[in-house]
Amino acid sequence: MAQFYSAKRRVTTRQIITVTVNDLDPFGQGVARHHGKALFVNGLLPQEQAEVVVVEDKKQYSRAQVKRRLNDSPQRQAPRCPHFGTCGGCQQQHASVELQQQSKRAALARLMKRDVDDIIAASPWGYRRRARLSLNYQPKTQQLQMGFRQAGSSDIINVVQCPIFGARS
Repeated sequence: MAQFYSAKRRVTTRQIITVTVNDLDPFGQGVARHHGKALFVNGLLPQEQAEVVVVEDKKQYSRAQVKRRLNDSPQRQAPRCPHFGTCGGCQQQHASVELQQQSKRAALARLMKRDVDDIIAASPWGYRRRARLSLNYQPKTQQLQMGFRQAGSSDIINVVQCPIFGARS
């Protein structure tokens, strides 16, 4: 009879490193270099330096979380939405509109492998007309929740107001 053993859990020490972000990826994550690999960090902008904790280390890239931001980018702004960081929607509200458009233009140029003209946008706020809402039924409490998903989770958060949705006409 064969015996099966569960694999021993690998214990890794989460090292804290200091990095400087050079670029944004198409999803709005800060991109730095560490040991010759790309290091993706949510919440950092180009020219920002921070102490980060490496949470995922792959052969080609790593992911990290901000422990402490050491300086602010001149392009950092206060997010307009009170749910920023919790809601899984907008990922770049902490960046200036110019930086958001520049990073989107660069991502599009990389995909198309050619230069792209300036992005024409009427307003950075109130431009959406539709949204995808999620439903979650809790059988124990017999409650049905509807709303936006929490960032990195399947939980639903209660969003009272969203600044990217336009007023109904």
